[in-house]
This record gives sequence, structure tokens and C-alpha cells, in this order.
Amino acid sequence: MENLFKLVNQKFYVGHYLPYNQVGETEVDFDDAESLFRLRRTSPKEHFDGKHFIYTFEKSVNADEEEFKKNYGNPLCEVTLYRSTFVVEENDDKISMKTFYIGKHRKVGEVFFRVSSKLNYITYNKKTKIITVGKNNEYLKKRGKGKSNVVRRNSFPIALTTDSYYSFMNGTQDKEIYSDSIIEGINVFLNKIGAEKIGELSELPVSLFGCVLDNQGVKKPDNWRGFYEVFPKPTKKDYVKNGLKMIDTYMKIHNIGSEKIKKVLHKVQNPCFTSIKNLISAFGRDFILQRPEEELCVVFNSKSNETPFAPIVNYLNNFKKRDLQNCYQIYLFIKKNVDFVSHTFYDHISFFNTISRYEPVRWNSKTMKEFNAEHVLWSDKVDFYTKGKYSRQYSEDFVSYVSRPIATKNNGVFTPVVLQTSEQYVDESVNQSNCVRTYQDKASSLIISLRKENGDRASIEYKPTLGKFGMNENQPVHFKRVQTLGRFNYSLDDTWHDAIFDLDVRLKTVTLKMWGKPSAQFITGYQSQERGLTFDDNGKLCWDNLHKSDDMDYLAFYDEPEF
Repeated sequence: MENLFKLVNQKFYVGHYLPYNQVGETEVDFDDAESLFRLRRTSPKEHFDGKHFIYTFEKSVNADEEEFKKNYGNPLCEVTLYRSTFVVEENDDKISMKTFYIGKHRKVGEVFFRVSSKLNYITYNKKTKIITVGKNNEYLKKRGKGKSNVVRRNSFPIALTTDSYYSFMNGTQDKEIYSDSIIEGINVFLNKIGAEKIGELSELPVSLFGCVLDNQGVKKPDNWRGFYEVFPKPTKKDYVKNGLKMIDTYMKIHNIGSEKIKKVLHKVQNPCFTSIKNLISAFGRDFILQRPEEELCVVFNSKSNETPFAPIVNYLNNFKKRDLQNCYQIYLFIKKNVDFVSHTFYDHISFFNTISRYEPVRWNSKTMKEFNAEHVLWSDKVDFYTKGKYSRQYSEDFVSYVSRPIATKNNGVFTPVVLQTSEQYVDESVNQSNCVRTYQDKASSLIISLRKENGDRASIEYKPTLGKFGMNENQPVHFKRVQTLGRFNYSLDDTWHDAIFDLDVRLKTVTLKMWGKPSAQFITGYQSQERGLTFDDNGKLCWDNLHKSDDMDYLAFYDEPEF
């Protein structure tokens, strides 16, 4: 075969060992890297079975080929070879791009080598125009079919297609050294088979996908790249039945028909047919087809194979016409605003379904401001009918002391807000897109919302405990900070550190007298119950009506189930 491109990456390692050993147990200094390295090379088997020698490590050398060959058979050396070869080859029948990897390793004191190998390849058949992608682990052992042998024809899974690139790299620094050269070699192969050249490795599967379409004579739209991630894919027979028209063929096999949807699919960059069918099922075919094309380009577009409304599509059965229209408006906003967390929207639909079992309900919100207010109200109602709601009452001294503004030197003024009512918990949860609202019934959890002047918040959870010193009113209450997270449960930047530190210091000065005797009113349905918050004999905070203290594991704010 004619060699069109070749690149070799090989590394050698030689480890030298002493020809003698110390008598007795060797001490290990865990602060010394060399000592730990020697320990790693002494296996438990060599310690106890009495069959193997224990070699004392002397030094390691990231050697060249000459050093490797020199110590190839030296029993007092450990030798290793890593070699990756990337080639593009051509003969009369096919053009191939291959990556061969081989690793050879011999331990000190042994005479045999352990060998591992791997082959990744992409081959283009000139006669059939079929592109074959495959891999074979341990190809030197010439094994037959099995888990180590994978072959795909005219199908380009990302991991399999790009695996040849990663097989070539032996270490993190290799990407900087060889990445551009590998891309150059890949483009030699793509140019030979008439495919688009690439600038990044992630573009390789899409380029091969386009090449297959061209070879089959398919009429590609301008946005054909977005169809790479659409499954199932049509066969050549499907294309022929539909006049080799790509959009028509995809619509046919996904059982979607409409001239308007066809026009939209020529514009959408990331089409998802599952999304389209679910939207039609949720809002009705007539409603979807009445929407402007620019709107449909937004709602049909998907960065991944989303399945909107799939888990809760039946909940929409109770929606009136106006409910569906307002629901659609909010969904359209979510698709336009990438920062909005969609599970809050699906929660809202679930809330509608739950509340409708107990009382008439209508979806009135059309804007995000109205939506957030409505979501707080509905969440409160759902808790009222299902779990009930809590309204905590901490002492006025404690709340006023903790809630004093915190002035920082460089980052402005911060205001701590002690959450007490269900409305405050829900508002925090909606604003932060977390599940703080599920913490209102946890006795041992104190939630403080620390807020900047611009409205940004940090949701902070503390666990109050009491030392075992009796009930002296002057003894301090200990507040262990369990979680400190920003919106979407992101970590906070450095602008928050000083204010959080000052808040921690402030809480350290809270005494049992200031803490007082907090209580809570628990309302479920139309029943109300008063509960006190007290410290048990172990110093843990619990409801005084319960025999067992609230010692549940602390869920992360992001552990709320998502749709």
C-alpha cells in the first residue's frame, strides 16, 4: 500500500534496581516520593509467598531508544516501551486511516514481556463507497470476533470514530505536541475520499456522515450537519423511496407530515423529531401549525435529543385552551433563555395537575415575572394539600441580630435573611433553582439567604447544635455550616467570602438565651399543629413532639428530582 501520511509517537522508560537488599523490614517515609515509589513496586505477593525477590529501587530514566536497547535484557532493570503509529494508506481497492498502539513491559527480575496492543481504523472502499469504522483491542493476538472487535459500516459513533486520536496519545503533553499533526493526517484521508476537511477532532464524525450522504446521492439541505445526531437514520432504500430528498426521508420514517414543518426543518440547526412529536401531542397539531415559523424554529431546536413533556404529557389533559396558550408562551421563553432551568417549568405543570384534584385552577402567567409569582403560590398550595406547610418562629432577638447588614471592604453590603415561612422557602427555591423548599420540615436545618445589593443570593444551610453542658442560658449555640451554594447550585466566587466569614463569626456569638424557644406551626389540609424546636440530650435540634430526633442525612440542594 502507498503511504500517504505517517506519524510515530514512542516513549521509553528504564527503571534501575540495586543488586542487593537491606536485611529486615524497610522503613517507608510517606513524605518522600522516592520511598513511596519503591513501596509501590513491592507487591504483597513478593512479601509473603517466598518465591519472589524484593528489589531495591535505585533510579528511573525516561530513556531514549539506545538506553532501552542497552538494558533490554538486564535483569536488574524494568523496561517499558509505548509506541503509537498513525498512518494513512491507499491501494487499488481502499483508502485507510489507522492507528496502531503497542505497549511492552518487563518487570525487574523477569525474562518475559507483557504486551498490549490496539488497532483503530477508518477505511473507505473505492468500489462500494462504504466507510468502515472499527477497533480491535489486542490485535496482535489475532483473536476472532468478540467484545474487543467492533466494526460499524456507514455509522459513526463519536467515541469509536475519534478513538484513533486518543489511542495515539501517550500522556497529557502529547496533545500539545501531536494534535495539529494528527488533524493534518486526518485531512489527508478526508481529502482523498472527498469529504469536508476538519479543524477540530469533534468535526470528524459529521464530515464522514456528509461524505456518506454525497456517495448515496442524497440532496442535502444547508443545515444537514444538525441531522447527524438524529436517530434512527434512514437507509439508502429509504432515501430512494423519497426521491433522495433528505428532509422528506427523515419526516417519512419519523411519521411527521406537514409542508410548514418541512420548511422549518430546513432552517433548524439541531432538529429533534422526538421533541416535535411530543410538542404536537402536548399542544395539539392545529395549535403547533398555527404558530409562526420563527417560533417553531426555536421550539423545534434541540442541543441534544430532548423529550419535552414526555413524562408529564398526560397532565395536560386538564388544561383549557387558555392554559395551553399561556403554558406555550412560558415554554417558548425557556427555549430562548438558556439560563432558565427547565425542571422548574415541568414542576409547574405537575403542580397544576396536583392542585386541580382539590380545587379549580388556571394557568394565568404569561411572563417570567408572573410565572415566578405563580410558581411560589402553587408550590405553597401543593405543600398545603400534600405535605403540609411549616411556619417557623425564631426569637425576635435572634432574627434581628443575624439579619443585620454586613458591610464588606470591597464588595458592598450583604443582607442575611433567616427563612421562616413556607413562602420564603419556596421563593428562595424558585429564585435559586434548587430544592431549599424541601428543607422547611427539617428541624435540624437552619437556612439563611445571604443577599447582595444587586439581588444575587447565596443559600446557606447551618446545623445548630448544643454542647453537653446542661442548659445554661449563656452557653453558645454551635452553628455548623453544611452547604453554601449560589444559583443553580454553582460555587460562589471570591466576592462572597468576606461576608460569609463575618456571618460565621456572628453566629458564634449566639447564646442559648438569644436563641430562645423557637417553634413552628404545621398546617396540612385544614388541620393545624404547634411544635417546638428543642435540643435533645445529644445536643441535636428536633421537634419536641417527636420521640426520635431529626438526624436525617443532609440532602444536597441539587438532589431534587428533575424531569
